Amino acid sequence: MGKGITSDEIPTGGGGKNFIRHIRLRTDGESCRLWILTEHTDIFWERFHRNMVRVDGTLKYRGMKVCVNSAFGQACDLCDEGDNAGTQFLVWAYELQHFYPEKPDKIETKKVKIGGATFYMEEVNEPRLMRYS
Repeated sequence: MGKGITSDEIPTGGGGKNFIRHIRLRTDGESCRLWILTEHTDIFWERFHRNMVRVDGTLKYRGMKVCVNSAFGQACDLCDEGDNAGTQFLVWAYELQHFYPEKPDKIETKKVKIGGATFYMEEVNEPRLMRYS
């Protein structure tokens, strides 16, 4: 665990080698301006499984579990069951501004126009631990 982005064994999913092409926020329509603070050799990445638990007959998402086969070379029950692990990256970033397509409740924003579209901008100016997949 704790491998740098220069590792030759990092799965890229598209032949991108050690280059992360696009960073998108998971929430639909939101975007942000940020600075990546983590050096490329210090970026943490690992393979994770989606932790799904059956509750009242329905599968519920309960976060991510590290793939112990990838991280430690141990037998992984989830891999043995056929579950495919996905790669996650963790980096420290400094978020300058966050843009919402609709006015959020309980967040102070300013209405701005970007390329003809209207967004609601929050001045964040705080460090964040960002997770990407």
